[in-house]
Amino acid sequence: MVEVANPDEMALKRAMGRAIAHARVAAGFTSQAAFSRAIDVRFQYMSRVEKGEENLTLETLAKMTGVLGVSMPDFLNSVAKELSNPSDPPKTRRGRPPAA
Repeated sequence: MVEVANPDEMALKRAMGRAIAHARVAAGFTSQAAFSRAIDVRFQYMSRVEKGEENLTLETLAKMTGVLGVSMPDFLNSVAKELSNPSDPPKTRRGRPPAA
């Protein structure tokens, strides 16, 4: 039996992904790969999170907001704004960041 996702759940995951992507870029992480390394998760996981295809644990969310320098209440407020008024995800470059 195939489980069908709840539309509200899907909208929340997409809003969360867009909010993370915007916060990531605003914090100076121009690639998902660089941010993934900073929070010690796989790039593929981060990609799925930002696309709204993956659930986050509270621990991972706390790690993300800590690295981004955003309080949890402020971040959740940005998710609420994305739910009510969705924006386009930020344009970021693909691939690995240049070597330091």
